[in-house]
Amino acid sequence: MINIHRLNVNVAEEVKNKLEDLSKKEGRSISDLIREAIAKLLRERGYLKE
Repeated sequence: MINIHRLNVNVAEEVKNKLEDLSKKEGRSISDLIREAIAKLLRERGYLKE
């Protein structure tokens, strides 16, 4: 079982608005989009295995 931890992130209003738009368009939560983006960054930089 994966342990989930809460993080608080401050973003510019424009970023928040775009995340809301994308969330509605894809039918996914903003949290899910952010988790995907963070995992992708960590994989690309070699900190997380594929």
